[in-house]
Amino acid sequence: MIPKVYIIDDDLVSQFATLYAVKKNCISFEVVTFDNATEALEIIKKDISSKKYKLTIVLDLVMPIVDGWDFLDQLKAYLLPEVFIKIFILSSFRNSSDREKAKMHPLIQGFFDKPLSQLNAQKILIDAQ
Repeated sequence: MIPKVYIIDDDLVSQFATLYAVKKNCISFEVVTFDNATEALEIIKKDISSKKYKLTIVLDLVMPIVDGWDFLDQLKAYLLPEVFIKIFILSSFRNSSDREKAKMHPLIQGFFDKPLSQLNAQKILIDAQ
């Protein structure tokens, strides 16, 4: 099983910074970036149906069209008990209710402020193994 990290963030600067932090800390993972949640969901659905991958998702909450919360709601419909997915939120948390909602959400393993630090990237990747 190939471990994968999916970074879903519409802000290309933030996406690049996250990609850099993750790649600096992982050599045994495939890292893929998406600038919208819809495209990511289509790929993730294929991964889930093939059951080939261990998935770690780093997800921004604030995105146009399909935001992080909508993405999580849509993803629930495709999850199977045998599928291994860890989801971490990476956001600026301008809205304190988002942080509280993230703490309570059953699919979310953790949350971090933007930009992703090297230390937090290590935490995500250690948890993903």
